[in-house]
Amino acid sequence: MDNSREELLRKAVALHGRIQPTRTRKSLEECFTTEDSKLIFWFNDETGTTKVLIKEETATR
Repeated sequence: MDNSREELLRKAVALHGRIQPTRTRKSLEECFTTEDSKLIFWFNDETGTTKVLIKEETATR
């Protein structure tokens, strides 16, 4: 898992405590997607509510 994904994972746990993959995913690593320059992480909190965190990615050269 790269640094950006680890950062979003740590932020999700800090904000929501215990988290788990959404219903259709088997692992948290499957809960990431990239669209344009955004890294999107969706997951369920311990009540089963789906939450989303988004990180704007910057291009590196």
